[in-house]
Amino acid sequence: MTLLILGLLLAPKIPPDLVEIYRAANRAWAPYVAPVDEVKWCEEDCPEVMQEKELLGLCRPRPEGITIYLRYSGTYGRALGFSREEGLRLTMIHELGHALGLDDSNVPGSIMNPDWRQPVALGPTEGDFQALAKINTHYPHPVFDKSPR
Repeated sequence: MTLLILGLLLAPKIPPDLVEIYRAANRAWAPYVAPVDEVKWCEEDCPEVMQEKELLGLCRPRPEGITIYLRYSGTYGRALGFSREEGLRLTMIHELGHALGLDDSNVPGSIMNPDWRQPVALGPTEGDFQALAKINTHYPHPVFDKSPR
């Protein structure tokens, strides 16, 4: 009972239409868990940098926790062959990588590579997990199985 109450208190605030996308993105990074406490659609309170750089997502640390902002560019996603849900899921996985401490990468195929015009990973790659293991001492290095998550 205590764990259930603790889980409810620590659960991030997420718009209802993004809950399943958030859960799927979190499963992609297992066993790591990003310390996100809020997910928001980028609307009126969208950080200026997202508009200036036409970003699809942004991970912003705050004194109280981490907020992930998302917006969907249908034109951009369709041009790359992604459905709305798939584009949002990939963006969420990328932003959760930032919440875990990873920077953008220039490695082709890495989920942390912000250039989606190159071959796009559909989730974290072995290289992404290796980069995460180097900076994170809270979790053991995961065993990599090649099966889809």
